[in-house]
Amino acid sequence: MIYLHHNYGPHGKLKSPNCMVDSRFSLKITDFGLHQLRGPPPPPTDMKSYYKNQLWSAPELLRKYSNHGELLGTVKGDVYSFAVICQEIIYRKGVFYRPDISEPEAIVERVKSSPPFRPLLEVSSQEGKGCNPDLISLVQNAWSEDPSLRPEFTTIKMTIRKFNESGDTDNLLDNLLSRMEQYANNLEDLVAERTEQYLTEKKRVEDLLYSILPKSVASQLIRKQAVKAESFDSVTIYFSDIVEFTSLSADSTAIQVVDLLNNLYTLFDSIIVRFDVYKVETIGDAYMVASGLPQRNENKHAREIARMAIEFLKSMSTFKIPHRPNRELKLRIGIHSGPVCAGVVGVKMPRYCLFGDTVNTSSRMESNGEPKRIHISRTTMSILRTFGNFIMSRRGLVEMKGKGKMETYWLHGEYGNIVYPPAPGAVLVDNDPNLVNEAPPSQPQLQPPAPPTSSCDNGSSCGDLTHAAMVATTNGVADGDQQPLITSATTTNVTQHMTTTAVNTGISPKNPPSPKSAAGTPTSSNFIRAT
Repeated sequence: MIYLHHNYGPHGKLKSPNCMVDSRFSLKITDFGLHQLRGPPPPPTDMKSYYKNQLWSAPELLRKYSNHGELLGTVKGDVYSFAVICQEIIYRKGVFYRPDISEPEAIVERVKSSPPFRPLLEVSSQEGKGCNPDLISLVQNAWSEDPSLRPEFTTIKMTIRKFNESGDTDNLLDNLLSRMEQYANNLEDLVAERTEQYLTEKKRVEDLLYSILPKSVASQLIRKQAVKAESFDSVTIYFSDIVEFTSLSADSTAIQVVDLLNNLYTLFDSIIVRFDVYKVETIGDAYMVASGLPQRNENKHAREIARMAIEFLKSMSTFKIPHRPNRELKLRIGIHSGPVCAGVVGVKMPRYCLFGDTVNTSSRMESNGEPKRIHISRTTMSILRTFGNFIMSRRGLVEMKGKGKMETYWLHGEYGNIVYPPAPGAVLVDNDPNLVNEAPPSQPQLQPPAPPTSSCDNGSSCGDLTHAAMVATTNGVADGDQQPLITSATTTNVTQHMTTTAVNTGISPKNPPSPKSAAGTPTSSNFIRAT
């Protein structure tokens, strides 16, 4: 408009329909400098359109050229038209918006008359809240009733530039290109930040999935691969439950039971991370763990489960029931080793399930166990024997539901880490056949005691230890194809080396301590170590 006024004079018909935007988003003014044909007034049918075109016209022009005469523009009249266009942009509700009047003819008549009548423009209005107050003041000055009070376009341009604190140019496309350059410079940082957030969320989801399924199985599901059922020749399965849990639950509220199980399983979960095991599931007070699947670990699965079970029992000495702090929590543990088949079952809530007789046998080992004891099968005992550092004793033949009689054993701990000592007269499983031929280097050699005079379990006189060993050998055979734990070759050695009736945590495979009585003298023992 500055250029137009300087070179051609006033526009005379400045209005929003004459403001065009080119391909570079630059504003262009049209409909000026053309010769006009004088003609008769418009017919009554077009009067509404005629008055609507006059809504951008200054009041002094409307009064001067009444009776539908041709309006001639002025510089100050263009400033007035600019102010009306600004109000139109701010409110976006059409030209000369007022909520109380909408007919163009009525608006024109009100503008021509006194007092001054202008479009709605208030900072307090909903539409004007985001508008700069200085801009509203500029618009109000531009449509002043007195043309001499209206600013020139040069003044308007300088005032608007003060509003532009960011230094944007008049060309919208240049402004867009400048902003795109800024976005491009910052894009790498934004991408890195969003990528880090994505990876963090992805890791959370994966960790949650890995806590539900084995990592190898979960990875296959993440890659949308089918997880096929797989057979495992030898794994070890752990079952445990809380002794007298039913009576404890009956004396507790539901919230107290939930808190108890949550504290207990949180403790167990913190322990199993130290071993190569997989937590299969928890059902009520039952806790099921397996080792040797889905990643095979040779015969280490029995050792991992055994050590885990030992740590579970040890942790019970410090565990407190929140609402019954004086009541001891007792675990009953059963362990069995054997073949299983494992696979993912379900789609909505997939579960990694184990199938096979080994699972059932492990459950039977737990249910037929005793409080604060680790009950293991002969298969598990045979594997643990190969490591040479576990202390086990023979329990005997136990009637198992659906299994008949099975020979089972107690796991007491490892050398240096015994959770409970074997009972007097228990038949210990000897991990090292040469142990009975070695005397402890730091203790005197024990002399064979006098033959016992007590009766054996079958009511007959034992006579000597050789006979007792043979009785243990006979009872140690679960079925015809099992090998006895005590052989005739080692019976003589067992007779020559009697050990203490109390096994303490200082026992080592090659240096068992010499037992002493309360007076400090060595004592005899009824323990029989079996090879």
